Amino acid sequence: MAHSYFTQGVYGWGDEDTTVLFERSRDLLLKALDLDPNDALAYSLLALAYFALNDFDRGVAVCDKGLELNPNDPDVLFHVANVLPFVGRTKEAAEMMDRAFRLNPRYPPFYNDAVDAYYATGQFRQVITMVRRRTGETCTWCQAVLVMSYAQLGRQADAEAAKAELLRRYSEFSWERFMSDLGGIPDQPTMGLYLDGVRKAGLNECATPAELQKYPKMTHLPLCDAKRATN
Repeated sequence: MAHSYFTQGVYGWGDEDTTVLFERSRDLLLKALDLDPNDALAYSLLALAYFALNDFDRGVAVCDKGLELNPNDPDVLFHVANVLPFVGRTKEAAEMMDRAFRLNPRYPPFYNDAVDAYYATGQFRQVITMVRRRTGETCTWCQAVLVMSYAQLGRQADAEAAKAELLRRYSEFSWERFMSDLGGIPDQPTMGLYLDGVRKAGLNECATPAELQKYPKMTHLPLCDAKRATN
């Protein structure tokens, strides 16, 4: 159930507030760990919820706990590799994802959603390969990273086509609102690489004043507040 709530938030299914969905996921996982404190998969899933809620210290702690309990579970490696890039552990995350693919060569399609370990290490072609081989609709986050990867490689026509699909799903896209909905990136070099992709793709960095008024709970990015202060 916890994983279902988290997935609903990441994919944008339904109209519920993503923060509420991530909080439900977190609370259910804490209950699961009360029932079995040695469940490595529950720790790795809890890391996803904590990161989505910008609770990075707890997120890193439960990542490490899940790895300690079962470092050979490819699903644990998959979940942990999804979030460690955001705290600067980029090379480690990419190695974990490579290992998950080796441990589970008949991996489920959702493994292709683990794009951040590869984007954060500059493996843009691998991002494109993973998103394109995903059956069905990929996650909105993955679609955004696909747009950035095309832009990083100078493939502007492909970036424009992928951007049109992203905006179809997320019509009011700005990097600021996207971060607010799906969690932040505390590691500044990694955040810089994402922002570079956003700019090269011609995506909006900052929310408009109208969007800020429409979504008063939006988490502001400091760089956007600085830009707004000079306008």
